[in-house]
Amino acid sequence: MASLADLTYLDIEVKVRQETLQILGNFPALQFLELYSNAADYGDRWLTVSNCGFRCLQKFKFVHWMNLVFEEGAMPMLETLEFQIIAHEARTECGFGPPDLGICHLSSIRNLIINIYCECARIEDVEALEAAIWLAASTLPNHPTLTLHRFREAEMVKNNQGNL
Repeated sequence: MASLADLTYLDIEVKVRQETLQILGNFPALQFLELYSNAADYGDRWLTVSNCGFRCLQKFKFVHWMNLVFEEGAMPMLETLEFQIIAHEARTECGFGPPDLGICHLSSIRNLIINIYCECARIEDVEALEAAIWLAASTLPNHPTLTLHRFREAEMVKNNQGNL
């Protein structure tokens, strides 16, 4: 790792686990990270970005159907964040309340792009998730540009089928 201390841009595909984020967070000069994850085990689908790493990161694009949570002080220089969230898993993990994504801790964010995976979720859950994201983004000091995209809407659960 010492030989990569000056690494500023990384575009990598790996099986992302909590340990992977910790390792990547230790690259001191990393400014741009595009992280593509191949299939992770269900238990690895919720990851926490701690406040210990990614001190210089300005742009983070995370491509995989996984849920991220950001601790207070995480990624203090981050300006652009793009990631996916699985709506029905967010509902399962958080019960009836909206998930706390911790984006309120990303005070330098200017652009927030969230792709919502709708398969197996009810429209009410997707709308509640979007409302929670809008609310969280509206409290950020930089008033970031928020872009929400829905994927797999045709595979949402119909109201009379209940929640899977």
